[in-house]
Parts: sequence; C-alpha cells; structure tokens
Amino acid sequence: MTPNSSAAVPAPPSHWLLRSLCLALALMLAGPVLAQLTGSAPAAEVEATEPSGKPQTPAEVEKLRAQLLERHVDADPVVLRELGLALDALKEELAVAARDFAVGDLPGLPTSVSRALAVVEKRRLLRAERDLLRDTVERLPTPTMPTDTDTLSTTIQSLSAQTRNHEAERLRQDLLAADASLTAVNDFLDAAALQLKPGKDEIKGWTQTAASAVEDFDPASWSGLQSVSEVAQAAGKLLQHLSQAEAEVALRVAGQATEPSLSRARMKGLLPAVDALERAYARADRRLTLIADSSDRRTVQTVQRDLPKLRAQLRQVDEKVAALRWLVATESQIWEQQTPFWERRLADLGSFWSTVSSTSRQVLGYPLFEVGNAAITLGGTLRVIAILLAAWLLSHWFRRALERYGQRRPDVSRPALYAAGRIAHYLMIALGFSVALAAIGLDLTKIAIFASALGVGIGFGLQTVVNNFISGLILLFERSLKIGDFVELESGVTGEVTDISIRATRVTTNDNIDILVPNSEFVNGRVTSWTLREITRRVRIPFGVAYGVDKELVKKAALEAAAGVPFTFATSGPRRAQVWLVGFGDSSLDFELVVWLTADAVKRPGAVQAAYYWALEDALRAYGIEIPFPQRDLHVRSLFGTQQEEARSLWQGRTKPPKAPKEPKRDPTLSKSERRELGGNDALDDALAELPKSKDPEPDPSTRS
Repeated sequence: MTPNSSAAVPAPPSHWLLRSLCLALALMLAGPVLAQLTGSAPAAEVEATEPSGKPQTPAEVEKLRAQLLERHVDADPVVLRELGLALDALKEELAVAARDFAVGDLPGLPTSVSRALAVVEKRRLLRAERDLLRDTVERLPTPTMPTDTDTLSTTIQSLSAQTRNHEAERLRQDLLAADASLTAVNDFLDAAALQLKPGKDEIKGWTQTAASAVEDFDPASWSGLQSVSEVAQAAGKLLQHLSQAEAEVALRVAGQATEPSLSRARMKGLLPAVDALERAYARADRRLTLIADSSDRRTVQTVQRDLPKLRAQLRQVDEKVAALRWLVATESQIWEQQTPFWERRLADLGSFWSTVSSTSRQVLGYPLFEVGNAAITLGGTLRVIAILLAAWLLSHWFRRALERYGQRRPDVSRPALYAAGRIAHYLMIALGFSVALAAIGLDLTKIAIFASALGVGIGFGLQTVVNNFISGLILLFERSLKIGDFVELESGVTGEVTDISIRATRVTTNDNIDILVPNSEFVNGRVTSWTLREITRRVRIPFGVAYGVDKELVKKAALEAAAGVPFTFATSGPRRAQVWLVGFGDSSLDFELVVWLTADAVKRPGAVQAAYYWALEDALRAYGIEIPFPQRDLHVRSLFGTQQEEARSLWQGRTKPPKAPKEPKRDPTLSKSERRELGGNDALDDALAELPKSKDPEPDPSTRS
C-alpha cells in the first residue's frame, strides 16, 4: 500500500483505554443532574427507603406499612386498599401464637382405672386432632415469592406469600407440639398400666356390667340398614357389648388374673361389628340428603330429632373401642411381667396363629357383591368353587371305578356301565351345585323361581341345546344307542359310537375321523344300528358270470373263495356261506355270495367287501370262469368264402387263427358226489329255514277201516 492511500490507520491500544476512562467519569458526574431533571431519587436513596428483611412482629408490620404508604402515596386508591388488607392479614397471622397442647392436668400416679380411661379418651381426641393437623400441613401449597418488589403489585404478592409462609410454619410448630403431647400421654399410660389401683366402687360397677344380660345382634344383617332409627338401635346394642367387654377386661386387670388371648379374641369379635355400624351410618347419611329434600315435614323432623342421638352414640362407640384397646394392651403388659419366658413364647405362637386366622377370616369375609339380602364374600366364592370341584372329583372317581369294574368283569355290559356313570355324573354335579348355593346363604326357593323364569327363556332361545340334552338322557336311559355300536345315519355317516355327551354323540368312522352328531338326530331321525341286538351280520357280495357256465362250478368257486377269507363266520351249519342265483342279466348270470361275518369284521364293511371280491376274482379265474362285462357280440359266420374261425381271423386282420387259451390250473369238472352236494338251492333252503315247522295232520278216525 502506498503512503498516499486513503485507508484509516487504527489507533494504538493506549488511546482506546484513555477514551473509555473519560467516558465513565463523565457519566458519573452527570448522574445527579439527570436525576434532578427526571424527578427520580438516586439509587442510594431508593435502597434507603426499601424495607429491609421480612417482618417478624406486628410492630415491624406497622413500620413497613408507614414506609410503603410514604413511598406509594400517588398510587391508585384501590391498590392501596389491597395493600392495607395484605398488611392486616400479615399482622394478624404474626399475632397468632402456636397451639399449646398442655398435658399438665394428667392425674398423678398411682391412678384408678377410670381416671386412666379418661386419659385414654383425651389421647383419642388429641390423636384425631393431630392427624387432621398433619393432613392440613401435608396439603399446604408452597408459595412462590416474587423476585422483583419494585412495583406495588409485586409488593402485595410478596406480603401474601409471607402470610402463607408464617401460617405454614405455625402449623408445623403445632404439629410438633401435638406429637410431643401424644408422647407424654403415651408415657403416662405406659406407666399407669403397671400401677393401677382400682377402687371398690369401680370393681362393683364392673361386676354389675359384666353380669348384665345384653341383647344379641348380627352385624351381617346391618348391611340392609338405611334409616337413622335403625342405625341408632344397632349402635345401642353394640354399646352394650362394648361396655360388657370393657368391664370383663377391667375386672381381670384389677384382680391380676390376666388372660390376654381371651381379651384379644373378644375385641377382634367386636371390631367387625364396629366397621359394619360405620358402613350402615354412611348409607343412612347418604339417604339424609334425599330426606332433606322431601316435602314430608314429619319425616324431616323425625330425622332431625334422631340424628344428634345417633352421633352421640357413635362418639361413645369410639370411646369404648379406644378404652377396650388400652385395657387389652394393659392386660398384656401385666401378663408379660407375671409369666415365665417359655410360656410367653408359646403364647406368642398361639397369638400369631390367632392373628393369621383372624386376618384370613377378615379377608375371606370381604363382601364382593350382594344377591338379594345375601352378601357374596370371597370366602363364599372359594367355598362354592371347592364344593363344585369336590363334586366333579367324586364323579370322576366313581366313573373310573365303574371302568375298572367293567375291566375285571367282562360279562358286565360296557354300555350299561357307561350310562350309569354318565347319569351319576349329572346327579353329583347338580347336587354339588345345590349344596354350594346353600353354603353361601342363597335361598333355593328364589333360585327355583329364577330357574322357572330362565326355563321360559330357554324354551325360546336355547331349545336346540335343551333338546339335545334331553335326547342324550333318553339315549342313556332307553339304551337304544350304546358305546361301541356301529351305526349308519340318514345322512350317510357310518361309524362306531365312542362317546355320548350332553349335547352331541361322537361317531368315529373307519378312517379314524370323529364326527359330532347332535343327540336329537338319533332320537328324531332314522338310525341303522348294525350291532344293536346281535354283533354278527350277514353281507351279500354280488357278482356275475358268463352265460353257459356250470352254476355248480360257480358255487364251488365262490364257497372256496369265502372259506379263504378270515372274516367268514362258518362254512357249515345254519350260518354257513351260501351262493344264490338272483337274476338273469343282459350279459351275465347274476349271483350273490351270502356270508355271515365275524364280530371283528362287522365294523369294517368296506374292507370286508373288498376282501371277498379279491378272493372271488382269484377263484373264478382259477376255474376258468369268465366274468363278463356289458358288450355286444358280432358273430361272423362267412366272409369272402371263408367260414367260422377263418372268417373271424380275416375280419380281425389276422391270417392265422388265434391261439387257444391256457388251461386253468384247477380241474373244472365236478364229480357226481360234488355235483349232488352243490346242486342244492341255497336260497330255497335259507327261506324254508326261517318258516315255522308245522306238524303233520293226524289221520281222520272216520277213514280208518
């Protein structure tokens, strides 16, 4: 760059520092002048008029009031009124001192039981007040202090936050004082428990109360109480029992004849009644809202008269429960001092078991819902499940016993045992259901009414299911269908009956396919049972041979084929295999091989028929017997001067006559004895065997000479 260039040359760093110091000094000197021109006070004066710290006494609040009013004299009057209210609230809060939970009026030791119970009542009230105070402290919100208090509105917010902070701090001090007072009361009661000296008047009063007759009550029936008078009557009965229990425990404490287990059992028996009474009072209290809006003045006046009495009774119940708890704890302390170590350990085990059983009863007795006037509890539900499970297990065991009996006794009918097991199963389940309902307190008469109404609905909506169920019972009782029967339905389903259940019957086909058939189809439809009356069955295997074949030879071949099949029941006797000539077809003589089958073969019709056809084809081919098929024969006698075989060979395109067929392996000729034996008409013999035999008529005496 040349020396003549117009670019600015940067100043040295020392020049910049000097300029900054001069500017700062000028601002400091001009500050007071600017303040006077603008009418504002200097910063030092503002800090001098700003209130320092937080006020802790009402006098400091008054001093703060004067400073703020002097500072904000030109503010809006409405805002100044809010400022005054905030200051007054803070002053009042600072003037309130912490609560004094004094315990100096506790009776000196040794004390009587009645005076100790008065302290117990004081502890109950103090504990309730302490719990309410603790709940209030825990729910206190945390106020946020504004960071800027230059404006009047933020100052008011700050004063309100200080008021709430002082209130929270005072409540915390009250809570600490209440805890300290409760500690002192508990210490007094712990010491009084071992130094009680009851008077004669106390013992006399307890004796009379313990010996008095009290009216029995049932806390379970209190679930239906809704009116104030009914709840008050229940509270009166409970007070009698609590007073009697208190007197009994106090007498044992006074006589040093302690029985803590008995006292704890009595108290645990009364506590559920106290809970039931509280629930009844809650229901009655909800009902009071409806009664208050009622136009019946008489009802409203009655409730207003009885309600204070009921609340007084409830307070007495709370007092008695607290006194009874303390007496039971006192009796336990005295008992621990008087009882050896090993006896205390045994008693602790018993107490632990009692606690577990009591807790279990409370849990099992928890009501889940109500059916009518009966409360369904958790224990009742488990009881119903246990009874139904026991009924099912008993039924299962009974059916298994019948199966084992049938295996040991082959002569006993297996379908009869199955039917007996099914009927017993239904009866046991129905009986178990009835016992389960009665065990939880449900009225069976109401269940019967409900069942009647349900029956009407079933008649319209579930008639198919009921029809199948009734049909299943008919099949079991009538025994027209049994396990193991081989049946054929109208739909073409064939198979063995393997199970008869409530809704359907399971039929297993020969291909091992299970088909569920509704029971009503067996009752209303036509069912073919191959094994209902007798297991054996006769089948007919139709076949045909060519015209001109010796029918005795055909019969011999068919009987040999039947004898070679293992499914044939007999080859002689009344149920021997037979061969019937049943018709003259268009192309063949029609025969039928009539065979009685063995018991194992009855349920395999397809395989049996195939086995006989296979054997028939082998036998007929062995004897050279032709099995024709539908055809039309064209007989060529002469062709172009040729005759017979030569003409047929020429027609078929052969120059040489065909070769003669091979000789059959078996001799196709029959001897005279074989022909005489095979010449009988099997169909005629079978028909005559079914006819009743008639005796020959006696000769007429008049014809005798």
